[in-house]
Amino acid sequence: MFRKLVRSFLPLPRPNALSANPNPHRAPLDFALVLVDAETDEQAQRTVGAVVDAAIAHEGEVLQILGPLVFVAFSRVVGIGGIRKLPMREAFVSQLSSDHKAHVRIVHGCADALVGLVGSKNKWVSYTAILDNFDSILLCLASLKPGEAAERSTLGARSN
Repeated sequence: MFRKLVRSFLPLPRPNALSANPNPHRAPLDFALVLVDAETDEQAQRTVGAVVDAAIAHEGEVLQILGPLVFVAFSRVVGIGGIRKLPMREAFVSQLSSDHKAHVRIVHGCADALVGLVGSKNKWVSYTAILDNFDSILLCLASLKPGEAAERSTLGARSN
C-alpha cells in the first residue's frame, strides 16, 4: 500500500526505461503542453485532473505538473523506442479542445529533447524531458486564447 502511495506522487520511469538508458540523451519527443485557465481552485483541480485522465486514456505520460501547466509525452517510454505516431496526441488534443474548451490552451507537436534522469551530479531528481526551443513553445502557448490549440514541431531546430 505504501509503495503505491509513494509511486502516485513520484514521477518514476518504468523499470524498462531505467535498464535501457537512464542517462540524459537526445531523442525526439511527441508532446503536448496544456495550460489550464480556471477562476476557482475547484475548477483548476477538476480541469488538471481531466487533462491527466485524458493523457492516460490516450497512452500519454504526464511528465510534469507545474501549477496550471501540464507536460505530456506520447513516446512509448519517454525517449526510448521512437515516437508514437500522431493519432494519440491528436486525439488527446481534440478531446481536451472539445470537452474543456473554455479552460485549456494547448501547444503540441514533436521536438528534439534531452531525455533521462536529471538533477544534480550527486542525486537524480526526475526522469523527464527538456524540449529544445522551449522558450518559443512557451511563447506560442502564452499567445493563445482559452480554447485554442497550436501545433508546433521543432525537430532539428535546436538553438544553442
